Amino acid sequence: MTMGKTNPSQEKGQPQQPPLRQTPPNAPMLDHSFTLQAVMEVQKSIGQLTEATRSMRADMDKQSARLDKIDEKLSGITHKLYAASVVLAIALAAGAFLLNKSWDRALDLLADQIKSSQQRH
Repeated sequence: MTMGKTNPSQEKGQPQQPPLRQTPPNAPMLDHSFTLQAVMEVQKSIGQLTEATRSMRADMDKQSARLDKIDEKLSGITHKLYAASVVLAIALAAGAFLLNKSWDRALDLLADQIKSSQQRH
């Protein structure tokens, strides 16, 4: 026999009563199936978000490649426009120079004709 307090029901040979419940009577069931289902739904949603993110990244990479091609084409066009404008400026300068010389020559010829006409009279 042990020393200390003993339960009076154990002394009389009666079965031990179950301990009092720790949770209130209207608490939810301790079934983990709802929690497991919720976790699996969250995992499914995370998988869908991951796939959507990968898809968006792939689309962004495609758009980036397209933009790079457009940038290269625009760069080529701008270089060509710059070169064309330089050539046009040179051509206009040369044309203006020739026009100026032609005008000077025409004025010289006109002046010579006026002098010769005045000398005849």
